[in-house]
Amino acid sequence: MSFEVVFVPQFPTELEKQLLAEAAKNDWCRVIKNEIPSLYGAWNTGVLNAHGDVVGFWNADDWRYIDGTLEAYNLI
Repeated sequence: MSFEVVFVPQFPTELEKQLLAEAAKNDWCRVIKNEIPSLYGAWNTGVLNAHGDVVGFWNADDWRYIDGTLEAYNLI
């Protein structure tokens, strides 16, 4: 696997729980329960549970564009 997505949701709604459960069926995706419901707690939990050498954060209100994502990938 060349990448993984680790979700660390903060107080997810029922719909978000359903969507996360569906995404977690993929082997590249994991959903981690956060014992410390805060942004920094989520970041720390995600980093501690990541398997890769490079970690990138994508918060719920962040925007990503394909050109920027590809550029970041190429830089890594």
